[in-house]
Order: sequence, then structure tokens, then C-alpha cells
Amino acid sequence: MASNSFEQSLNLIIKAAHLHYIQSLSQSEIAKQLDISVPTVSRLIKKAKQHGIIKFVIPEAYSECLILEDFLRSTLDIRDVIVCPARSDTENIKKDVALEGARYLQRLITENDTLGIAWGRTIRLLINYLNPCLKKNVPFITLHGSITESDAELDPAALSNRIAMSFGGGRHMLYSEGLLSDCTVLETRKQEVQVKKVLDCFKKCTISVSGAGSFYPFLDSPIPKMLTPEQISELASLDVYGDLMLHFINKDGNECNSSLKNSHLGIDLETYKKIPTKIIVAAGAFKARTIRAFVKGGYVDVLIIDQTLARELTHQIKSAIDAD
Repeated sequence: MASNSFEQSLNLIIKAAHLHYIQSLSQSEIAKQLDISVPTVSRLIKKAKQHGIIKFVIPEAYSECLILEDFLRSTLDIRDVIVCPARSDTENIKKDVALEGARYLQRLITENDTLGIAWGRTIRLLINYLNPCLKKNVPFITLHGSITESDAELDPAALSNRIAMSFGGGRHMLYSEGLLSDCTVLETRKQEVQVKKVLDCFKKCTISVSGAGSFYPFLDSPIPKMLTPEQISELASLDVYGDLMLHFINKDGNECNSSLKNSHLGIDLETYKKIPTKIIVAAGAFKARTIRAFVKGGYVDVLIIDQTLARELTHQIKSAIDAD
């Protein structure tokens, strides 16, 4: 049997662990108090973990977020998934997701990037959480035209102004309406000098951030304020699942062939797909089908969502796998 002669004092291990983890003393402070060296304190703390004197437990509600992230990242085959712990009220869930989106963006973005911004309520919250102390000389682009009938604070031009102020970068904005009356008006507008400059910038975009407007199983998007009852009925008949930068996407991830398709001023979906990092930020379990449609279409690289939405996505994916 191996000798225990040189084992550390169990009492000393407990004391060091208590002082470090409970009283939050530094290792040098513990060394002074116990009259031992700092390397000895480090060994005592390590022993406390090895002997199970100190155990670290992440509550199940939080550890589930990490499990959901791993499952969704692998099954959806996208670069990254961030899942925020659930809250009971929708507004605070949106705030939590927006905060994670802001922090992710600020970790990711460099002065070599060009950021594209879409409209949306969650995106507005995200911009509110950007740290203005982290200035970077990054150009910002509105990915589609103005939403004249929406809340002024949701309009992409207003959002780009605010995010540019937060980061300290330049901006390129489409001031013209996002949805025009017909394709003839659209082509005329595209020839305007200012519009052409912005459209040319789309190809330089390296990061985009957008929300997800949901049309199914029920309508949860500000966009219908811009549409006539006939247009809304047309979209419903085409099984629209969501809107992405004024593009209307069906359950298979394809853009619906509606009358609105050829009157859209903004980035086209093929150019959008080529953006290296496409971030979608969304909250609410009811958006699961919309998110799945976006993933099928190839419109998502990074997904930042809340726990209830992650659970529903996981449920739907597992049900589809079992059905096969």
C-alpha cells in the first residue's frame, strides 16, 4: 500500500478551499494567513477539487442551454448557436437575446469588417446594448430600404445611424422605400447614384445581423403595416413562414414568388448568402418553424436565441428524425 506520509493536511486543504471559494481571498492572501507558500496554496486548492471537497454545479436550467446549443449546432449544421436562459415574460427574453447578440457582435467584429444591418425590434434592443467605449472604424450598411409605415426607431436607416455612433464607423444607407409599387419603379430607383453606391457595398459585407419576422403559425411581424389586405392574403396563400430583410420565405427556405418579390429594394438573397457571417437573433418558441426555414435556405451562420425557442427547435427536429 502506498504511504500517505507526504499527503497534505486534510484540515489545511479544507481551510484553503474555504478561504478561496467562500471568502474570495486570493492565493497570496491565503498564503499569508496560513503561513505557507503560494505554490502550496495552489496545490491545496487543486487537492480540494480532486477529493470532492469542492464541487462545481451548474443548475440544470442553465446547463440545459449548453446541451441545446450542442444539439442544434450539430443538427442544423451551422457555425454557432447561443442559447439564453428562459424568462417568464417575452419582453425580457428579447432583451436577454439582444444583449447576447450585442456582446457576440462586439467580440467578433474587427476593423476589417463591413456590417450589414436589417430592421427589427430585437435589433433595436441589440444596438441599445452595444458598448460605446469599444469604438471601431467599421462601415455599416442598411441591407434594405426604408420601412416608412413602421415605428421610426425600427427603420434600418435609424438603426444604422445609432450603431455607427456606437462603433464610431461610417454608414451607407438606403433612404428609399424598401417595398416599391412595381418593378418599373424599382429599376428606376436602382439607377439613382446614392442607391447604386449602397447596392455596390452589399458585396463588401462580411457580417450581417437580422431578426426573424414570423408569419407562421401566427403573424408576429411589424411588416403587415406596410401591406394591403390583398398582399397579406397572397402571402398567406403561398405559405410564407417568415420575412427576412423584406424577403418572404416559405417552409422550404425558398423566397415566395409573390407580387412583392420584384419590388424589393435591398440585398438579394444570393448576395446575402455569400456574406461570411450571417447572424440571426430571435426570441419566442413560436418562431421555431421560421428559423428552420431560414436555416434550410442557407441564411444562417450564427443563431442567437432564447431557451424556449431552442427547446421547440429541438423538439421539432427530433420529431422529424423519428418520423423518418
